[in-house]
Amino acid sequence: MKSVRIGAGLGFYGDSWLPIRATLERGDVKYIASDHLSELTLAILRKDLAKDPSAGYTRDLVPMLTALWPLAAPRGVRFVLNAGGLNPRGAGAALTAAFRAKGWRARIAVVTGDDVLDQIDALRAGGDTLRHMDTGVEIDTVRERLVFANAYLGAGPITQALAAGADIVLTGRVADAALALGPIVHELGWPLAARTQQEWDRLALGLTVGHLLECSGQGSGGNFGSAGAWNEIPDLGHIGYPIAEVREAVKAALLQFLAPLDPTRVGTLEDQATPLNTPQYADVRKGWPLRKPVTDRELLAVASRVSGVLFVNDVKIAEGTKPSVAQIPMNGLELPRVAGVSVVIGDPLDLDQLRGQGAGAGTGGTGAPPTLVPVPVVPEEC
Repeated sequence: MKSVRIGAGLGFYGDSWLPIRATLERGDVKYIASDHLSELTLAILRKDLAKDPSAGYTRDLVPMLTALWPLAAPRGVRFVLNAGGLNPRGAGAALTAAFRAKGWRARIAVVTGDDVLDQIDALRAGGDTLRHMDTGVEIDTVRERLVFANAYLGAGPITQALAAGADIVLTGRVADAALALGPIVHELGWPLAARTQQEWDRLALGLTVGHLLECSGQGSGGNFGSAGAWNEIPDLGHIGYPIAEVREAVKAALLQFLAPLDPTRVGTLEDQATPLNTPQYADVRKGWPLRKPVTDRELLAVASRVSGVLFVNDVKIAEGTKPSVAQIPMNGLELPRVAGVSVVIGDPLDLDQLRGQGAGAGTGGTGAPPTLVPVPVVPEEC
């Protein structure tokens, strides 16, 4: 079962990091995604940078991580932060110096390339008009008043940094949701170059998670209606930050229900002549463990019982190239094989689309012949 648990960091420059301490202590997270930037923040950082060439990053970075790293490091928690602001390299140098002074070791990655203020002429010479997207007004009308110019980078460089083994990833201006989408894509192996509808849906799910997390306390009650509604939240002054978990637990539960043999210990059908000695798995000599029809309502119940599932929209089941049915007859003499299981947010995939994804059903798809899940053999006694 693939899983990644991400805790929210700051929601703005100067936000409190005390709730992150609680998340590290009790939240069982693998990542903290911390959003320090806004356009106003970048303007403030530009003033800092004008006064000191080594500045330009958010000044809460070093005190925050020196306070939290002793809790995070033993737990293997990694940080993704856009606290690099207009000077990610300076942020990396400052954090490295602070850690070195304390004798701490951490792999710190820096993401650059978003600052394009000095590239405006080159971009225009290359054919980019840089006109106002809504009005079409030329950039010349505001050129002399520009304080900063940044391109919003995505999750790509973050995933690269994590794949390279970074414990802390410092970025400049990236899309807010990319702070969480990067770890999600890295951990679950989702392709960023989406081609199928399912791959696009997954990225949309990751973006939604990222947008909910990047507002920190606003996503756990701080933005809850009117002032009167805020008064109903217990201890609002010590509100915690949200935690998100993205996982394939539903698919794992369905596969365990439909074919409860350990795929790491069972190979081809010929290899299944010897019973498994692990109690939690079915004895391969006893045939199909259900010995009853497989029904869509029963699978819906299995999915609904998975921790974290609030509602199951629908379940579709089918044999071979047949249309969906409410149940598939099954008995102890048959050899059912699960050709594919797909769990998606929203409506179930069209069955023909699922069939076309072959072995990748539920994991992006390759079009290759289905990889069959091991199931019991015909029973020796009838």
